[in-house]
Parts: sequence; C-alpha cells; structure tokens
Amino acid sequence: MRSVRAPRSRKPREPIQRREFGLCDPRRPTARPAHQCALHMSPTRIPTRRGAERVRGESGFPAPGSLPRTPARRGGPRGAAPTAELARPASSPTRHRRFHCSLVVRATRRAVHISPIFAAVTVGVCVSLAATPSEETYRFGRLVGRLTAQDLDKISQAATGGKQRPWAVFGSYSQVLPETWFVDAFLPPTRSTGRIRRGVVTHLECKPKNATCLEWEVQPKPGEYLQVADGRAFDESLAVRRISERPILIDGEFSDQDLLSLVLFIRTRPAPRGANSVIRISGERPIMAIERTNDASVWVRMSDDGVSGETATVRKTKAGWQLIEVTMWIA
Repeated sequence: MRSVRAPRSRKPREPIQRREFGLCDPRRPTARPAHQCALHMSPTRIPTRRGAERVRGESGFPAPGSLPRTPARRGGPRGAAPTAELARPASSPTRHRRFHCSLVVRATRRAVHISPIFAAVTVGVCVSLAATPSEETYRFGRLVGRLTAQDLDKISQAATGGKQRPWAVFGSYSQVLPETWFVDAFLPPTRSTGRIRRGVVTHLECKPKNATCLEWEVQPKPGEYLQVADGRAFDESLAVRRISERPILIDGEFSDQDLLSLVLFIRTRPAPRGANSVIRISGERPIMAIERTNDASVWVRMSDDGVSGETATVRKTKAGWQLIEVTMWIA
C-alpha cells in the first residue's frame, strides 16, 4: 500500500520593503555631488502655474501640503525629470510690444531638482527671448526684400520723428532709371472697432545709392488707409492674420458703413450682370486701393505686389453695390 505525502504548507513571503532615497540623500548609492545639491538645501519659494507659491523644506523636498494634487501624466516614467516651458500671458494689452517670460516648473510626486547648468541655460533663453520683439513691422510689396531694420528706423524717424513706428510698410520701386524707392508707412489706427480700422498713411520716396537709402523724403500730403477683419473680430494686436486683411489705401470720402459693405461685396467674387463666370473677380488678390471717381463710380484695385492685378468698377445703388466691369492690368 502506497503512502500519500501530505502537501507542505508554504509560508507566504513578506513583501520586500524598499527604501527610496532622494537624489541628494547621501544614503543613496547614486547620490548627486554636493555642489549640485547645494542649490536645494535652503528653503525656496517657487512660482506655480496657478500663481501661488510652494515652499521647499530644508532638505530640498517640497513641504507637506505645499504642492497641489495634480494627476500624473501618462506615458512618462515615474520620477522623470521636470519639464520647463516659457509661458506668455494669453491676454495682455501690450503683448505686441513686450515679451513676458516666466519659468513654469511641473513637479511629480517626487522632489523637483534643477541643476545649476539647466537653470543658467533657462535664464539665458529667457533673456534672449525678452530682447526680441514679439511682433515685427508687417512688410509687403516688391521692395520688401531690400528693406532692412535700419531702413525701417529711418522711415519711422522721417515719418513721425521717431514718435510712432509704422505697424505695416508697403514698398515698391520705379521701372526706369534713376531708380526710386516708394514706401507707404501705415501708422497705428486712429479709429478702431471690432470689424474695421482707419488710420493715416505716410508716403515716402528715396533715391538709393549702392542699394542703400540714406535719406527719405516725406510727401507733403498724407493719405488714409482702411483695414477690414476677415473672420473673427480684431483684438489689441496689430497683426495681419491673412493677406485679405492688408491695409487698403483710400482716396475720396467714404463712410465706415460704405467701406465695410464694399469690401465684403468684393470678397464674394461677384460678376457683372449678364457676364459669364470668366469675367468675375478672381478673389485671389487682396484689395490694395479704393478710389472714388468723378462719375460717382468707385475703382477697387486688387494686387499682390503692385506689379499686376485687376480693377473692379462698382457703383452703389438702392439695392447695394453693383459691379460694372473688371479689367486686368500690368504696371
């Protein structure tokens, strides 16, 4: 008769208690050098994303209850290195003139440690970005490739005595010798709403020498320009979001409502009555100028660079604007 051995009862293993030490704890086998940990030995106040402050303890770890509870980001290893980003406020009345640079440190459950080298590099990036203007002068036209930052300074000095800087500049040059440069400097708007802006444009000329303009001559009669929003309404920024929002030269007396309705009418790509679709406005070129003629009609000139384009002759009736004809031209 065979004997049956009873199964041996195994004693359950106790879970291994692992001790985790901080990156600067000397008991850690791979602890950081002392000169890298000296930055974290004193209490430090660190700005957080929400605008509050959290305080580090004497050992370099965040004080209990000082960090808000935030869910851990998926996809990253536990205890990964902190990430830093350069943040700019979403709404600022002078964000087109200043650059707001702040360091935002995101912490996980473990301690946040930034080495002195990383901190120095981050400060250097902030200083270099703060010295760069957030928005430059918008330039368009055939002369855009020749105008330098020094030329824009000279244009600003000649147009307004350096008191105002043009937010947009259109440049062209003559086809015959001696070569002459023509510039339209669009100054900040004097009247502005969510859909339309109107302001003053200064006309300047220069005869370059060795492809450089030393002196700009301001024309005695300034002009007027118009800018109509295409899409959402304007904000504080004087940026051209698309080429259809380029400033438009105005010649003649127009009300805001007439100009707004005329620009919206041209953007619909209308066609003259009784004409086929080939003669209609292409809609590929932005409006460059609007001029009132002596016969109560209006010319609307459209062009990318002032070299070639199309002109629409329109007339206002009781039913609205009516397109008379469309002609193509080359300067």
